[in-house]
Amino acid sequence: MTPGAKRPSRQLKHPPEALPTAAALIRELGHPLRRQILEALHEAGEARSSKELAATFNLPIANVSYHVKKLRDIDALVLTDSVPVRGTTEWFHASAVQDHPWLSRILDATHGQD
Repeated sequence: MTPGAKRPSRQLKHPPEALPTAAALIRELGHPLRRQILEALHEAGEARSSKELAATFNLPIANVSYHVKKLRDIDALVLTDSVPVRGTTEWFHASAVQDHPWLSRILDATHGQD
């Protein structure tokens, strides 16, 4: 981050407008990278960009961005901020299901199904 650059918001400012259904979440968590993304966001406790997640998993940003979009499409992730970076935009997402009691059971049930 360059000096004087805006620091991205890494926290949800408002509760999510919609939540995924359990069936949609289970279906999307059938893909190991999507499960890893959601688990990483839960462990971090705050939003992360696709670039940061890609570095965590040592994967191409495009690959991680695709799976972040799939999770966002079912309302499992929420956009918290965007920051212009050298001609592009870095998008920050947080888990929309962080505090839901059934989520840990779904994550546990789908863990290790690679």
